[in-house]
Amino acid sequence: MRRLPCLLCFFLLLSCNLQVQDFSGGFSVPYQSQQTSSLRLLVLTDLHIGKEGIQDAREDFLAWLETSGTGYDQILVLGDLAQCGLQDQLDKAKAFLDEASRIAGCPYVALIGNHDIRNGGRRRFESLFGQSTYYSFALGGYSFYVLDTADRLVGLEQLQGLKDTIAIDGNRKIALSHMPIYCGIDCIEASLCDPYERYELVKAMEGFDLYLCGHAHYGTSHHYDSSFSELTFPAFCGIDRIFESQVKWNELILDSSCNQVLWNCFSITKEGSIKVEEIERFSMSN
Repeated sequence: MRRLPCLLCFFLLLSCNLQVQDFSGGFSVPYQSQQTSSLRLLVLTDLHIGKEGIQDAREDFLAWLETSGTGYDQILVLGDLAQCGLQDQLDKAKAFLDEASRIAGCPYVALIGNHDIRNGGRRRFESLFGQSTYYSFALGGYSFYVLDTADRLVGLEQLQGLKDTIAIDGNRKIALSHMPIYCGIDCIEASLCDPYERYELVKAMEGFDLYLCGHAHYGTSHHYDSSFSELTFPAFCGIDRIFESQVKWNELILDSSCNQVLWNCFSITKEGSIKVEEIERFSMSN
């Protein structure tokens, strides 16, 4: 008989987790132009501007971008732009990303992360980077769904809005999030914290090609059977889970002609040179 109260408490906790605050925003099916044969994305995550003891690689990155000669279609910044959500930190992040966007000649999308909401940073982030923290947009024949997972939760309203919108969205789809869904069996603590939400999000993602995220500070991938691929990108700030300091950023090339994804990772070596490594090449399921 003692099991019944324990089970009740478990389900109550689950339901309490689902009734979290609803974040600002909303999804809609984006207007689509014709799908491009190739989409080139520059991906950064976990800048942690303002954190002591990390390598400030902003100037090095901008210098590389100036000389790379690569034409990108979009810059994706997957959260934790600031260390503590302070105005000065977020201002520096915006100035850096504005300059990167100018040099690259393409826009950027900045997601909110768990460090960005510290010290009341959510309102400051929304003021600087837009009034919504979850929304959808179109690019190269894809619908991109930006999720607000800064509290390690999705929330009922955001989750239901996502389900309702993708049910009528016939475009190819990519999700952007700060928090991973699972992040691999060896790092489950870096994922969304509610098991029911993870389950529901995996089901919702079955019609997607990619789920792109950060937060864990190291690179990993998980390919769900006959479904989407979850890519977790390493941190720009250089600190990974074993405290190895190496600044990293990423390039994704989506080739719709052969339905393939190429993931390249750039890093700054101890000697100060920039190294590029092919991490993975795989086929999209959809």
